[in-house]
Amino acid sequence: MLRSFFKPHRCLTCIDHYGELADVCFGDIHIAPYDKDEVGISSWITRSEYWETQFENAAKEGYIKMDDVSAQVLNDSQAAMLYPKKRRAQAVVNMDKLMGRKTPVYDKSFEKPRIKDYISEIVCLAQQFVGRRKYLWFLIDFINKGK
Repeated sequence: MLRSFFKPHRCLTCIDHYGELADVCFGDIHIAPYDKDEVGISSWITRSEYWETQFENAAKEGYIKMDDVSAQVLNDSQAAMLYPKKRRAQAVVNMDKLMGRKTPVYDKSFEKPRIKDYISEIVCLAQQFVGRRKYLWFLIDFINKGK
C-alpha cells in the first residue's frame, strides 16, 4: 500500500474527488474483488459523448477491457476519501497558511476540520518526505509489512 508516499501536495488540497469539472476522470477501486487485481484496474467516469466513444473504440480494438461498474460500487470504494475530502482539504489549506505556503482560494466554505484531519495530514506530509527520498524507501516496505 503506497498511501501518500508519492501523492503530489496539490492533490491534498483538491476538493473535486470525482473530477466533477472534467469530461473524464480516473480512479482506483479500493474494494473487493478489484483491490486484489495484480495488473491494475482503474475506474473512469465520462461526462461527454466524445470520451465515451474514445473508450468504446479502445475496447473494440483490444487496448482496454471495459466493464460497467455501478455508482454504488464506486462510492463504496471511495468512502474513506470521498465524504471527508473537502474537510481534509481545508485542514491542508489551514496548515499551508501557517507554513507560509500559497493556498488555493475556493468560493465556498467547508466543514471545520477535525483534529484527526490535521493528524492525517501530518502523517501524509511525513509519507511524502519519505517518498521524495529514495534512500528512505526501505521504510515503505517496513511500514507495509503484514498488510
